[in-house]
Amino acid sequence: MFLMSLFRRPKQVVNLLDVCAFRRAVDEERMRVDRNGRTFSLVVFDCGERGGEAMSRQISTACRDRLRMIDQVGSLASGEVGLLLPGTDVLGTQKVVNDIAGLVSGDGDSLPYKIFVCPETSFLESQDEICEASTTPVLPVADLLVEPLPAWKRALDIAGAMFGLTLAMPVMIAAAIAIKLDSRGPVNDRRWMVTDTDGMAITQREISALALVQPTFKADCLALNAPEMPEMLIPLHYTLGHIRQAEVWGDVCKAWDEGEAVAEWLLREVTT
Repeated sequence: MFLMSLFRRPKQVVNLLDVCAFRRAVDEERMRVDRNGRTFSLVVFDCGERGGEAMSRQISTACRDRLRMIDQVGSLASGEVGLLLPGTDVLGTQKVVNDIAGLVSGDGDSLPYKIFVCPETSFLESQDEICEASTTPVLPVADLLVEPLPAWKRALDIAGAMFGLTLAMPVMIAAAIAIKLDSRGPVNDRRWMVTDTDGMAITQREISALALVQPTFKADCLALNAPEMPEMLIPLHYTLGHIRQAEVWGDVCKAWDEGEAVAEWLLREVTT
């Protein structure tokens, strides 16, 4: 008998936590959920339509015998009353809400409330169960706790971004034009071509066997590979060959001759 009275819950009215204390309790539970992967529910009772402070006291009194020791009830900044239920899914939350609403007014449908659940994945994975369990809105808890960006702040951000883009646009356009005029494309792109003895560029359209040649880069070399052919390595900074005149797509340019070894390798590839 002594032990029972020692651990029995006190019968005084459960006091509401203030706004800061209740928000801290919710934030702590969110961090606990992130760590252990469990869930919790948060019920928000709208007391504004039912007498404000008097209704808050009635809800607090109704929570006296219905809540567990780990549950928390407190005030929200909007004047509503929040009920934090750790480790409770939507089905359990709905049962608790019905009991409390019945104690407050005797009619479970006359006390406006909303249910928020965390984590959001549990909300998304149980949509059918939520619809069957509750006719009241059930939302992710982030919809309640994440404060929307003020309209003036959003307007200021947009105006600042537009002003910055206006100032930077001429510079960006000039940089793009300069890169287009000076750049020849990605590093080592289109730096080699196959020509005949007259310096005319040859493509796969003329010799389809060139499609079997697979060029890759290895360290400081361009590697040519083809079926049943040894690998041919061409230094990227080869300067020993003589300069020849070449022509590709009607453009005449000067190019380095990569040497007889590479020419013989390509000849063997296209003739075997």
